[in-house]
Amino acid sequence: MKEIFATFRAFYQRHSLFLGKVLPLILITSATVSILNALWVTLFMSYFWLKNKRTTAILLAHTVFILGDSREDWLFGIKPMRNIAMSLMFLFTIWDMVRGIYKFNPTFLYWIPFILWAIYGVTLSPIPTDCGLRTLSYIFMLFITLHSVGYEYKKSQGVLVADWINFMNLAFTIGLVLLVVKPDWVILDMEYVIEADDARYQGIYGNPNGLGAACTVMYGLLIIERFTLKIFSKKYSNISILLMAISLLLCGSRAGLLAILIFSVFYYIENRRLIVRNLFKYVFIPVGGFLTYHFGFKIILSIPFLAERLRISEGMNFEQATSGRGQVWKFLFTMGRFSKIEEWIWTGKGFFYDSYFFLSLLTKYKNLPRQYSAAFSGLISLTMNHGVIGLIIFFMTHIMVYRQMKIKAIALPIFMLMLFSSIFEGWIVSSLNAFSFIYYSVIAIAQVDLSSTSDKPHKAIL
Repeated sequence: MKEIFATFRAFYQRHSLFLGKVLPLILITSATVSILNALWVTLFMSYFWLKNKRTTAILLAHTVFILGDSREDWLFGIKPMRNIAMSLMFLFTIWDMVRGIYKFNPTFLYWIPFILWAIYGVTLSPIPTDCGLRTLSYIFMLFITLHSVGYEYKKSQGVLVADWINFMNLAFTIGLVLLVVKPDWVILDMEYVIEADDARYQGIYGNPNGLGAACTVMYGLLIIERFTLKIFSKKYSNISILLMAISLLLCGSRAGLLAILIFSVFYYIENRRLIVRNLFKYVFIPVGGFLTYHFGFKIILSIPFLAERLRISEGMNFEQATSGRGQVWKFLFTMGRFSKIEEWIWTGKGFFYDSYFFLSLLTKYKNLPRQYSAAFSGLISLTMNHGVIGLIIFFMTHIMVYRQMKIKAIALPIFMLMLFSSIFEGWIVSSLNAFSFIYYSVIAIAQVDLSSTSDKPHKAIL
């Protein structure tokens, strides 16, 4: 326990101004004069970047993304700060490149076809201004992660990853403490309890699935730290994984849990010899998938706690198992006179069209169930926004980008994690959330080879 506190104390000392003063200041002004947060975010992000504290600036932006997703009324004023944080990081990234601190990353060129297709989508959008801004922020996110995040990871010799994990450990811990002392702050709003089958834990995130998404994308950082960097002691690494696992089970995110399990399976396979790897891929995985399909529900139902947290019961159909998502997907692809599928199926209508469509639907038909408020699927949202053509370009780009990874063992697992999570969660289509930014940061980090630098990665931070 002593070394665990020592690890966290060292993290706090590196970011004491942010954690001890800036963060409380933002929370106080959010509850009082929220417009001041524009000043604080601009001022302190600029200060941290100019002082070569990019890790702190990244954590500040991550904090803004978390708070901006909250449903709490007193945090509503911080939502626009997400645009400010992303824009500032992009401008500082360009400024760093002009000063010659780091060069253009050619991997960004792989994204050009998708970016051009997204820009074309702006011309098809019924809301071109919102679509254009979303497209711009997505481009900013890709550019920042490939350049600033990749550079800071190399410059810090991996400490960026350790500090990001420490920060998320802090977020998880605060959520668990509030669950004991002030549970109504971290439990899904009572107005949604009936549709969620039961009260669900959401921590300090905007909703339970948001916490599940946070655990999902954090897992990539945990694996890189545990098996590549080895910065933490094994005890602290285990504590980090345990905090994530507890949060994941309490929030009941089935998509998050299964995505992490799939990642783990493929990561294990990718670290085996060729013969064993092929045996797993072409024999064990198909057999395992078959057995899971036929017996997975029964295994979960045999463990009451797991069945309760994952909201699994005997005799559930597909729509019930997907919390109503299946009903929405069926509506989109079969009720063409309402969904206008022929207008977006091939080319889409640009970023943010999916949100615009469902908002219009709820406005027109006021008595629709809550599940009709969004697609609740990254794949569906990508199709609505960019069409089948854009969806193909998107995944082909990912495959090419993954081939640039230096941490080879993580390439296929992170792709599978993203793919599976995107079936049931929509975070992949948004740039102003706390999840996509981490996911693309993991991709950028995995492209950096620390062994090529003069210094060796830190082995322990105590």
